[in-house]
Amino acid sequence: MTGLRPIWWKTAACLAAGVAIALTMPTVAGQQRGITQPGTENGEWRYWGGDAGSTRYSPLDQINATNFGKLQTAWVWRGDNFGRSADNILRSTPIYAKGRLFTVAGERRTVAAIDPATGETLWTYREPPTKRWEQSMRKNYGKGVAYHEVNGRGRIYMLSPAFLLHALDAETGRPIEGFGKNGVVDPLTDFGYPFHPTEGLPNEVGYITSSSAPLVVGNVVVLGNSHEQGYNQTRMENVPGHIMAYDATNGKFLWKFNVVPQPGEFGHDTWEDGSWKYTGNVSAWAPLSADLERGIVYIGTDPGTNDFYGGHRKGQNLFSTTLLALDAKTGKRLWHYQLMHHDI
Repeated sequence: MTGLRPIWWKTAACLAAGVAIALTMPTVAGQQRGITQPGTENGEWRYWGGDAGSTRYSPLDQINATNFGKLQTAWVWRGDNFGRSADNILRSTPIYAKGRLFTVAGERRTVAAIDPATGETLWTYREPPTKRWEQSMRKNYGKGVAYHEVNGRGRIYMLSPAFLLHALDAETGRPIEGFGKNGVVDPLTDFGYPFHPTEGLPNEVGYITSSSAPLVVGNVVVLGNSHEQGYNQTRMENVPGHIMAYDATNGKFLWKFNVVPQPGEFGHDTWEDGSWKYTGNVSAWAPLSADLERGIVYIGTDPGTNDFYGGHRKGQNLFSTTLLALDAKTGKRLWHYQLMHHDI
């Protein structure tokens, strides 16, 4: 099975299958009789993980153990048409909403809308190249997009390797007027460090990019982020992966949660000898999840810089290697659990 081709099966009950792992995603699991299951609704797959809680479960039962072996390939959508052909170039899981598939492809993280019945590409959107994009170590890691409806009209949100948030009309693929500037919000504007619009953060300040889709909770778009891969880290100084949120309607900045607590904030004393001033990462590179009813977003973080040596950052280092539960409206910390104190 190739990592470049999403495969669509001949069945009326199919949902959005994974681009790289179409056969293994539990998009159409059989309903367990007598057991209440969380999962997707209305036959859709609106989030990277199926539902906001990332259960990756659908109660649809038209595909089951008795007929799975009879499925046939209906069509193949070539993701490598949007970038160089490499086994790890696509790691996206399409979402399925209002009768359409939405995904990203290629190093430019091109957004595409696909007809699930025929495999036809309905529209595409691609961010112009910048130095911020060229320097991203995560161009191959676009795990997907987010879907949300504003006044009954669908929107697609994509966080690019250049760390720019795009809002697109789900019907046409055109940028949303009135959202940021021409449908684009630059999170570096609110990140708190000097930067250049097209070149990003200066090398002496740090480096940040993205590898996963945003998550919409209520009317709030929550952004994770990523840095250098652990096996490629070159420095102990970097910017932290602060969590940020924007209004899903107009792109207005709402809040920032400091994953490396600043003076006066809870957990600041866990970064000893002034290490909070220069330690970076603690990023939320993996997909986020949420409890929509309670308005809580759940975030998993990685270690501080760098992965292999932490002698310069004494203390327990909150909120590194931590599961964070934040109020999606305000960014207030509701609770946390640090899985590993001072991780290396």
